[in-house]
Amino acid sequence: MSSRGLILFSLAGLFWGLPYFFIALALESFSTPTIVFARTFLGALVLVPYAAITGGLIKALRAWRYVALFALIEMVGPWFLITESEKHISSGLAGLLIATVPFFAVAVLAIFLKDRKALRP
Repeated sequence: MSSRGLILFSLAGLFWGLPYFFIALALESFSTPTIVFARTFLGALVLVPYAAITGGLIKALRAWRYVALFALIEMVGPWFLITESEKHISSGLAGLLIATVPFFAVAVLAIFLKDRKALRP
């Protein structure tokens, strides 16, 4: 691996693991709902202005029920469960378990949907 590739790989690993480290730190002082709210709020501080500038905010507001349901299922739910789990496991293990999600997705496709194409590279 080239030195540039090694640096990029190391940075990717660092950025992948940092949220779980910061969750572990935050759990020393804050409750799980507070941490989840803070993560969601900080994300909204970045994404809402971007959506407003690009014109996506109007579309999202028209479909606010779907956006709220998506946020609950895809953001708040997993973030609550991840934060709650870090009370019982290390932040490193939490990051590793999250990293296995694509493997489980392929397994589900292959086993339950009988989609063998998912197993090919």
